[in-house]
Amino acid sequence: MIGSKRFTELISELNSNFDFVFIDSPPVLLLTDAQLISTQADAYIVVVRCNRTTKRQLRRVMHLMREPNPRSLGILLNAADTSSAAYAEYGYYKGSNSYYGSDNA
Repeated sequence: MIGSKRFTELISELNSNFDFVFIDSPPVLLLTDAQLISTQADAYIVVVRCNRTTKRQLRRVMHLMREPNPRSLGILLNAADTSSAAYAEYGYYKGSNSYYGSDNA
C-alpha cells in the first residue's frame, strides 16, 4: 500500500493541509517501508536506541536511506539513561535536579 498511488495522494493531501507531517515507520533494517515512505518525504530523521544500535547498523541504515532520499535531518538518540554519570550535565541547570523549562528552575 505504501508504494501505491493512493498513498502518494494521501501524503500530498496532508502536506496541503498541515505545515508539518510526521510519519513513523518500522525499523529500516527489518522492512523496506521506511525507504518507500522516504521517497514521499521532504526529509527524515533516524532514531537509534542508546547502547543497542551498533555503528555498523547505523552505517547500513544511513546507506540504505541515502539512496531514496538524501536529505537526512540527523539522528535522534532514544532511551538514553539520563541518570547515569555520563549524562549528568545534560538537560540540567548547573548540575541541579531541574530540567530546562521546569517551574522549579
